[in-house]
Amino acid sequence: EDQLQRQHQALTRLHDRRWLTLLGSNRPVGSFDGEVGAEGEVSPDSGFDMPGNPESRRAGVHLLGDYRYSEALTLGGSLAFQRSRDKLDHGGRIEGDTWQLGLFGLYNDGGPEWLAGELNL
Repeated sequence: EDQLQRQHQALTRLHDRRWLTLLGSNRPVGSFDGEVGAEGEVSPDSGFDMPGNPESRRAGVHLLGDYRYSEALTLGGSLAFQRSRDKLDHGGRIEGDTWQLGLFGLYNDGGPEWLAGELNL
């Protein structure tokens, strides 16, 4: 996998986890909630159950917050910093530091279905 693709997927998973938390919550209108977190992942260069890939590592921290505007609408944003390092097949490596800004929203008009969207920069 590409380093930038993994970094983007990490922010998307963060927003997905937040949406699931919001769907199960019963917060009052006008409330703000947030979190600060750290996460990381290591992909080994080989294993008994998968083909060999170059080793990759990623560590990051994030700030996330959302505001409940009405019973139907919740909007939020996130700021994340990630540091990645990939080892290449020929002995080199790629290192990268990335800042990401994300905006997300949830809308429900009272029915069983929700509309969710996100924008990442």
